[in-house]
Amino acid sequence: MPATEVVDLKQQAARLAEAVREAGALALSMFKTPLKNWTKGEALSPVSDADIAADVLLRDRLTSNNGSIAWLSETERYSARPASFSQACSGPTPG
Repeated sequence: MPATEVVDLKQQAARLAEAVREAGALALSMFKTPLKNWTKGEALSPVSDADIAADVLLRDRLTSNNGSIAWLSETERYSARPASFSQACSGPTPG
């Protein structure tokens, strides 16, 4: 995105809120179901299929529009970020 392009923050916020609600509903639908789980890192942080599913959904929803949102997640390996972006989202999904 060129530096001169204006970002509609209300539209971005609405898009983010919708994606978060959808990811929350997905994670909740997996509650009390058999999940594959494991630990990662030196701290042995818990990770489950629900974490990965929510992460994939959020990444797909938030990065698919126009490339103005980059995604960096603790549940996946680092991938090269876009040359330019307006916002980046990252955060843990509790295991």
